[in-house]
Amino acid sequence: MAAADGGADRLPRQFKAKVEGIGSNPLVIAEEVPVDPGEVPPDFERYRPIARTLKEYRRAAGALLGGKYSHLAEAAPAHMREPCVPWVILCDDGVVVRWDRTAEEDPKVRMVYEWEGEAPTVASAAPKFSQGVVYAAPDPSAFAPPADGPRIQMSIHEAVTGHVRPVVVGRIAFVVPWPITGGAAGTHGARPVAAISVANEFTLNMVGEMFDERADAVAGNGQRFITTGRFELPVGWRVFEVYPQTDPTRWQPEMAASWAELDLLAVAASRNVLDRQLQQIDPNAAARKRIAALLQEAEALLNGREAPVQVFLQQHPELIQPSYRRVWPKLPFGRRVTDFVLQEQSGEYLLVEIEAPTRRLFTQEGQPHNELVHAVDQVTDWRRYIEDNLATVQRELGLAGISTGPNALVVIGRSGDLRPEDRRKLITMNNESPKTRILTYDDLFANARAVAENLLGTLWNIQGDAQVYYLPAES
Repeated sequence: MAAADGGADRLPRQFKAKVEGIGSNPLVIAEEVPVDPGEVPPDFERYRPIARTLKEYRRAAGALLGGKYSHLAEAAPAHMREPCVPWVILCDDGVVVRWDRTAEEDPKVRMVYEWEGEAPTVASAAPKFSQGVVYAAPDPSAFAPPADGPRIQMSIHEAVTGHVRPVVVGRIAFVVPWPITGGAAGTHGARPVAAISVANEFTLNMVGEMFDERADAVAGNGQRFITTGRFELPVGWRVFEVYPQTDPTRWQPEMAASWAELDLLAVAASRNVLDRQLQQIDPNAAARKRIAALLQEAEALLNGREAPVQVFLQQHPELIQPSYRRVWPKLPFGRRVTDFVLQEQSGEYLLVEIEAPTRRLFTQEGQPHNELVHAVDQVTDWRRYIEDNLATVQRELGLAGISTGPNALVVIGRSGDLRPEDRRKLITMNNESPKTRILTYDDLFANARAVAENLLGTLWNIQGDAQVYYLPAES
């Protein structure tokens, strides 16, 4: 293969080389050999506008996403939002462009104008350079791609047993009708339009129905939902494009910035339409995902020290009281300092004492542990100070309207450390002193989950950018 390197802004460096790319690795140049000027095709220079245009397009996309379209950075195609090397394969009947991720700050454009001594066609170059994903055929409906290309598999994972059972296995391939002739190539002077452009970031939408495992699953009686999520193929390119053979002068570097902006606006329009449709279906989806992620993060902190949990709950007081109006951390009541004071929507106040999740509630003899006694005594001291200094607390600490006996919450220990008799004693203690509630961290987060699910629907612990939208019940 012969190639030109960096031909966008200066005379290209031309050489013979092998190009290698395996799996999800970008293409690399190996065994580079200088080329004799006499071996360069005489019409090669006329293709330089392609390299210059792609170079300017990439620069413009980076500037736009770093500026006025920064809000689209996550949604933009990969070859616009991250450094990529455009590989341009010049074929007898078209142009194949492959965008590969790179660590270069200002990536070169690499043009391939000869392949193993033979001028390639789109039909031969597309499958090879796309790693078996893109094909060109006269009749796509009759074309069967080889079985050795990338595949997608969907499986059911049993959380308890760890067993994985495949349910869908399929071959992924894109076939473009080829050759393209006549008006399909576009009018003279117009922007070159790709016959196919494939970004290696696919959105998978799946419709399902959720049932309570304790009830019989009858189609139509469960909670219907749509899941959306992205996935990538194990290939080295980020975007793969095929262009019909046209006059290279239609590639206009001075228009590249406008083309990049139009492409970003198209991405924004497409995303807005989809987001609007999904939000109309289920406006609570984003809130459910946020609460599920918070609970998962909170539970991961429970095996550690007290301080990180306190900081987390201070940042997310909705896990303590979902309907809170305002929160005050570390308020001094005399010599004693609270962990939190929350004001509920009703105007009532809640004093919160946070102890470490590693602390014990009861001794082996079944008596309240001194760590629990200390926490409850803290609450008693706060109330005594408020009773003795009510006007000062209301005026200087800003707790307007607080009563002399506000409600209190003590969060301490783990439910797994409680024996059945300990659990019964804890229930009795809460019943005897209803204004001072004692919860383990597990109880606190279970309550937060129950409230959220009662308001928003069942929470899913989903990863990445996946999302679940509940469909309304069929009438």
